[in-house]
Amino acid sequence: MPARFLLGYSPCLSADQASSARCLYLPLEFHPRFQYLIRIDHSFNHEKDKLTARWISEYQQDQGGISAQKATLGKAVRGYLGPYNGLFSNMNFGHIHVFERSVNDFRFSFQNISTYVGIDHPVVPDISITGVTLGFGDIPKNGTELRTYELRDTLSMNRGKHLLRTGVELRKIFKGLSIAPPTPGSFAFSNMSSFATDAPFKQTLPWTLLPVTQPASLVTLRCMKRGCFFRTIGKSLRG
Repeated sequence: MPARFLLGYSPCLSADQASSARCLYLPLEFHPRFQYLIRIDHSFNHEKDKLTARWISEYQQDQGGISAQKATLGKAVRGYLGPYNGLFSNMNFGHIHVFERSVNDFRFSFQNISTYVGIDHPVVPDISITGVTLGFGDIPKNGTELRTYELRDTLSMNRGKHLLRTGVELRKIFKGLSIAPPTPGSFAFSNMSSFATDAPFKQTLPWTLLPVTQPASLVTLRCMKRGCFFRTIGKSLRG
């Protein structure tokens, strides 16, 4: 991509010029957050059964102009944004039943975390120039997904001087590590003269010269945990 086109589109060359009239783009950042909470409690069968349910969810989003890194903010000033979308949610469901001499406690929970940063179809390669704070380059999409399922059933029994407790627990964990789509490459220049003459001292070329159009794919990791327990609590007698 010619230097004349890049500089013509966004001619800011330093952080001091970021607020000058020479910049063709100044990012307007919106950072909405939404939180949802649902709670249900219900007792029936003469208070011997109780149902509980909880659902909490939070959604966050921004346009990519928020960062503690100067390089990312520099790209944002030039118009290369990496939008962020994050979803965090947790659900719990429980049922408690009281028998004559025992109590059964059943629980099921689900947790979901999904975060993505970047754009689907990056085209402009990552370009850095020594002495220039504001770089060039699209931000490829990258994300992570984490889901956890947990099932637990506990039975507590009162037998004389002893309290017996037994139960089972199942847990399934799914984690998706996002591999970003093939990047458009990266180019590093020692000064503006080498940038103008297209003479980088370091470059990384993509595996294809065509524009990147493939969506991000996930490398998934799955883990299953199982367990059971038995516990007794007794009261000692003293003469």
